[in-house]
Amino acid sequence: MRKVYKRWPDAAERMATVTLDFRGYETMKTRLAINRIDYLPELSRIRVPAMCAVGSISWPLSVPYMQKTADALPGCKQLHVIEDAYDPSNLCQVEVFNRLFGTFLRTVV
Repeated sequence: MRKVYKRWPDAAERMATVTLDFRGYETMKTRLAINRIDYLPELSRIRVPAMCAVGSISWPLSVPYMQKTADALPGCKQLHVIEDAYDPSNLCQVEVFNRLFGTFLRTVV
């Protein structure tokens, strides 16, 4: 984790700390199982405002998949692709994410 997140020292430290508690084999099996879940059809039932955000340098399929997620959520009006961020983008670009999320919250409160 520290290697992946080396550009963002705070994110690297938090991710490294969290992953130390993971049990390798079980975590891998869980991740593979989660990746097989097609939750997109269920998103149309969500009737609350939503904000979607993804890091611009995340896994190659992350941005297109997040776009599909945003398109499937009736309450999501746009997708934010946060530049120079891996996921979780809120740890890599804290100020940018907080500004976007603050703007989103002001529109729904």
